[in-house]
Amino acid sequence: MANEISYAEVYQGFIDEELEARSYTQWMAPNEDKIEFSGGKTVKVAQLSVSGLGNYDREAASRYPNGSVKLEWVPYEMEMDRAVRFELGRLDPNDSRFMATTENVTREFARTQLVPEQDMFRFSRIYNKLAASEKYKDSHLKKLAAGADVVAALSELNNKILDDTGDMTDLVCFISLTHEPAFRAASKNNHHSIVFDREVSINGVTYHRGMSYDGLPCVFVPSRRMQTTIKVNDGRTDGQTKGGIEVDATSKQIDFMLMSSEAPIACSRIDSLKIFSADENQTGDETTINYHLLYDLWVLENQVATLGAAVREG
Repeated sequence: MANEISYAEVYQGFIDEELEARSYTQWMAPNEDKIEFSGGKTVKVAQLSVSGLGNYDREAASRYPNGSVKLEWVPYEMEMDRAVRFELGRLDPNDSRFMATTENVTREFARTQLVPEQDMFRFSRIYNKLAASEKYKDSHLKKLAAGADVVAALSELNNKILDDTGDMTDLVCFISLTHEPAFRAASKNNHHSIVFDREVSINGVTYHRGMSYDGLPCVFVPSRRMQTTIKVNDGRTDGQTKGGIEVDATSKQIDFMLMSSEAPIACSRIDSLKIFSADENQTGDETTINYHLLYDLWVLENQVATLGAAVREG
């Protein structure tokens, strides 16, 4: 019997490797024990809450007041339903050449299309969650004019969030790469402790060119991925056939974003990944790769207080 190769499983591994290596938001995907797939586009996200302390009473039948633990599975529906099909001309039937060629296509797709699309979507979704908050949009969202001091703005907003959350939040920060020189210049004075080239680990995902700003873990992100408004191309309509996500004409640059490492809940699920060789393809003489992905991101209401952002106004 000939050996059978599970191509879909192999190619999924290629995609996962690129996401791990290239994505600035892969850490937002929770552990499997925090999310439950209910079928189709629906997922359930676990939200845990506990009550606070009461008084100890030596005279009462139960000296300890009853506390409560609540684990609620909140249903969400994934908004992004995305797909693409690639066709490759007939290849040499040698398995190694087939694998090498399709691996290159899969990795190129993941690196240049999938990773930037998901990063742009996630940062924009988090920003708009904050911008829609009546309680925090004025105090946690800073609008900076051209030439404004980004370093000072970060320090001020970081302190504001810690004060509002009772200093019990482990914050992480994502900064537009265009502002790296400003932080390097600021590291030469004695006002703040700024250390570059640090490894920053967030929920098990490590970034090797991070920065510590007064103990705050920071990661620099290509500015194109940090936008307030995005345009989602459907891949079919005239002017959108290139697919992907791009910067909307009305978008503003996000200079930096602060958030708790527990605030965003990202979900990305491969609904199907099908590969048909030229011999298997019944409609043509090409190898085809069919890729169907569902994804979305949510911020739990009790985590909105941990969000903060600065946006460039001019």
